[in-house]
Amino acid sequence: MAEDHELPTDLTTYDFFHDSSDGVNKLNRLCLDLASKRVVYYADISAGLVTVHRGDKSGPIIATSPYSQEKYSTTEIELVELGASVPVQYKRPSFRFSQGSTNFELEGKRYSWRKHTKLIEEETGTVLAVFHPLRSSAHVGSIYITAAGERRKELGIITALVILVR
Repeated sequence: MAEDHELPTDLTTYDFFHDSSDGVNKLNRLCLDLASKRVVYYADISAGLVTVHRGDKSGPIIATSPYSQEKYSTTEIELVELGASVPVQYKRPSFRFSQGSTNFELEGKRYSWRKHTKLIEEETGTVLAVFHPLRSSAHVGSIYITAAGERRKELGIITALVILVR
């Protein structure tokens, strides 16, 4: 990917939306597969915790993380099914008006959400996912999982959902 706006052609696309169905919590997020019109992941933000479900909000919990609005800190994402805790470090941008990055390690591999838009496997430089934020009222953005990222799709979506609510 030579340019930030260029995308590979072999992508799986998911869209993130605000879920304001309860009329109260505007932070909750839906991750939809628009092709099948179904909720594939749900992020419930309440009581100081981000809880990620597979499927809708009644689905199994697959990850939890403390909810924090601190921009530059470290937080833990508990990956329930893997029985792993992943420290996620939010780094300050190098320049005043640029975006920072988010870094984490899982199973001996280092990953980085560069500028919070590209998920990269650090050792190989392989792009696993690309996130395009949108500024509409309900549609938060789209995440594109590359063929190389399919194996880590859930990790990409979970970390993107946690990053979005910071």
